[in-house]
Amino acid sequence: KNNTINITLIADNGAKVNSTILVTINNDTRNVTLTNGAYTFTYKPTTINDVTITVLFNGTIRFVNSTASKTIKVIDDRTTPIITIDGNLALNKPGEVTITLKDVNNTNLELPVYITFNGNTFKITISNGTYTFTTTPSSIDDLLITTRTDETEQYLSSNLTKALSITETRINTTINIDGTLSLYKNNTITVTLKDANDNLINSGNVLVTIGDITRLITINDGIGTFTYNPNNMDDVIITANFNATNTYLNSTNTAILTVTDDRHN
Repeated sequence: KNNTINITLIADNGAKVNSTILVTINNDTRNVTLTNGAYTFTYKPTTINDVTITVLFNGTIRFVNSTASKTIKVIDDRTTPIITIDGNLALNKPGEVTITLKDVNNTNLELPVYITFNGNTFKITISNGTYTFTTTPSSIDDLLITTRTDETEQYLSSNLTKALSITETRINTTINIDGTLSLYKNNTITVTLKDANDNLINSGNVLVTIGDITRLITINDGIGTFTYNPNNMDDVIITANFNATNTYLNSTNTAILTVTDDRHN
């Protein structure tokens, strides 16, 4: 801030001395002229360090020389901006994040703000105390957002980090495995994929594992089929896995099917 400093030069008899003096402020010296025994100027300190002012009067025919020095403490009365971060975010859907910036009196500020999330940092200028941007979360993990403002002549620096939770909007799924197995025959096994409301899921892929054999089954209108030819009477363990998508959550199921021998004697 521009601060007013007053210098006066008065003789022992009370007379106001009109003359020139040397004023030194932190190694900066200026030659100034007193008017009616006084000189007023403004000074803007740029650090919190104390300011030392030295005044030298070299004297005249009428007045002897004089010097004075004074150290003035610098007070930092700047305030810290208040940052808030808010947003309602859902997985794989565009959502808005709002940054607000106010002073201690709840007045909207207009300052540059650095925003960091998802490994990227960008600089924006808050207008009328608010900035809103859109992001689409691709992970259910909390979105960590870090903000900061730089120190200015009016305000101290400020920073805030907030983790915004991501709402899971994908739908639960279920897998059903069904089939009848006969020894030494190509038997059809059906995999049915439904959502939590028992609706068939139109399309997708299900990974089916039988022993050391793994197959990728394509789902059409909720149903996928494959054939399996058992060569012994052991029960067959079938595991089906559906990987999560932008719309549906993952699911898995295991079924044990009994093998029958319907050969004739």
